[in-house]
Amino acid sequence: MSDIRFNRWLHQSGTGGVYQDSSGRVGIGTSVPTSALDVQSGTIKIGSNTLSSTGVSTFTTVNANSVISNSVSATSIVGVVTAGITTAYITSINDGPLSGSRNRIINGDCRIDQRNSGASVTASSGYMYPVDRLRSFVATTNARWSVQRSGDAPVGFTSSFLATVTTQQTTFPNAGDLGVILEQPIEGFNISDLEYGSSSAKILTLSFWVKSSVTGTYCVSFGNSLDNRSRIVEYTINSANTWEYETITIPGDVSGTWEKRNLNGMNIFWCLGTGSTYQGTGNTWNSSLFFGTSNQTQWISNASATFFLTGIQLESGTVASAFERRLYGQELSLCHRYYRRYNSTGTTYTAFGVGLTASSTAVSRWGFNLDIPMRTTPVPAFTNCVGWNGNVGGAVSLNVNFSSTNFIDADLTTSAIVNTVGLVFKVLMLSNGFIELTGCEL
Repeated sequence: MSDIRFNRWLHQSGTGGVYQDSSGRVGIGTSVPTSALDVQSGTIKIGSNTLSSTGVSTFTTVNANSVISNSVSATSIVGVVTAGITTAYITSINDGPLSGSRNRIINGDCRIDQRNSGASVTASSGYMYPVDRLRSFVATTNARWSVQRSGDAPVGFTSSFLATVTTQQTTFPNAGDLGVILEQPIEGFNISDLEYGSSSAKILTLSFWVKSSVTGTYCVSFGNSLDNRSRIVEYTINSANTWEYETITIPGDVSGTWEKRNLNGMNIFWCLGTGSTYQGTGNTWNSSLFFGTSNQTQWISNASATFFLTGIQLESGTVASAFERRLYGQELSLCHRYYRRYNSTGTTYTAFGVGLTASSTAVSRWGFNLDIPMRTTPVPAFTNCVGWNGNVGGAVSLNVNFSSTNFIDADLTTSAIVNTVGLVFKVLMLSNGFIELTGCEL
């Protein structure tokens, strides 16, 4: 006898039973099962935990990878309400804490824009920061674009990054053109637990919202700071001018050198056009820096094209969880580690910092403490600022910087002040003045 065929098992009394239909679905308490296992009455026990048609009484662990040892798979659970869980003991989500900090991206919802306050800036070469922590890079023969924070965003968000082509590049005559790139560099401290460069390297999932006037295949690339490890993944924008949600999961890199302290630990690149030198093989860890595959849509070749990006989240694990929403003040504080700007209140003079006139040659020692330590020693920069030590002097400029990561201490040169040692000195921001702390971006 090669097999046994049945469609119903009955108790010896002739009642109850287990049913199986022609598709292989099994029913307990029903002769018309609608799923692989359809239980309409009674209970199922996994270890000491009980699952019934009315719900789950207690599960000690919700685990996406296992149904063994008193755990239940959560991979396919869309909402716990449908599972009927009355008590759940959960220690983490996607290998991240419940209390926050799952998202390794800073300002992923593009709310913070200290430099420009939403104003458009034209990117012609090098780095530009249209919003905090997300920078644009242009390295082509002719291409130009404008970048800014936009109020166009999907439901649940208020801001996005917007790039608009102002001068298209119809071809890439130089194979070595890096192209046009959006990038977020991530500090090594913030990825050290991912164990990249070792056999314990963890799986990562990137999710984001994107919209563009140009449909097609686009690429995201993950790379290290030495530019000798990268992994390209393609995604598709299907409908023009429509917000679409993308998720990308990659295995951890067991090779290469990945910074784990306060230097650049990992770069994430969104490619909008690149030369052939920087096109590589997708879905594998490469030993060179690549931004896209040969399928990459050359977005920059389209006049007046637009590209929006927001809701960016990078987390450990295989599942893209809901975007982690931090309070505005928390997000701003995270941004202050890399760049900080102090603006005038709009009055004639806004005094900031304090010090003493240090010599009879218009040099004054000036500074203040930083409530949030910066990544490295910042460099003060002054725009529309003057000095004061009893009378208003001329423009302020940096002479010598003695600052550290948690305080500003600098010698400033100011013309037309009282050249008397020991006088109280302040910097006055004019109505359109501001002070920047620079040099701390990755």
